[in-house]
This record gives sequence, C-alpha cells and structure tokens, in this order.
Amino acid sequence: MLVTCALLLVFSKTYEIIENVNPEDVVSPIIPVSLAVLSTIILCTRTVLVKYFTEKFDMDSFSYTAASYFLGGFIFTIVSVVNFIKYGESAIFIVK
Repeated sequence: MLVTCALLLVFSKTYEIIENVNPEDVVSPIIPVSLAVLSTIILCTRTVLVKYFTEKFDMDSFSYTAASYFLGGFIFTIVSVVNFIKYGESAIFIVK
C-alpha cells in the first residue's frame, strides 16, 4: 500500500514536468496521502490487536499469526465466492 502511495505521488507531479499532459489524467496528491494515512491506521490497529490477543488469550505469536491468516483467508474465500455468484463470474481463472 505504501509503494502504491509513493508511485501515485510520483505520477501526480509529472504534469508539471511534461506540458502536453491532460489535466484529467493527473492523480491528485490527496489520494496517495489518504492511502498512506489509511495504511498507517491499519498497521497500528493490527499491532494493538496482536498485543490484545496475545495477552488476553495467552497466545504465542506463531499461534496468533496462523489463526489470523486462516481467518483472513476464510473471509476472503467467502467474499470471493459471493462475488463470483453475484457477478456471474467463473472461478476457473484461478487454476489456469
């Protein structure tokens, strides 16, 4: 997410260098800065959750990480299947 923010910031400044760029094609610097702030908030929240779960449930960091990835993958799978059904897509492209 931070790399995307940096790239968007770089491309938001190119219109000043190149004179023949359409102003509609230029990315506003507000978008990458907002993404950077959002990324920071997400990382801080994740750190707080790790601390909370490891202390509250007496979990070691490996167990928490494994459970976190499993839960995230499970949620992503459900969301993907719902989107495939909703938009009539096929999941065949995953195995190609």
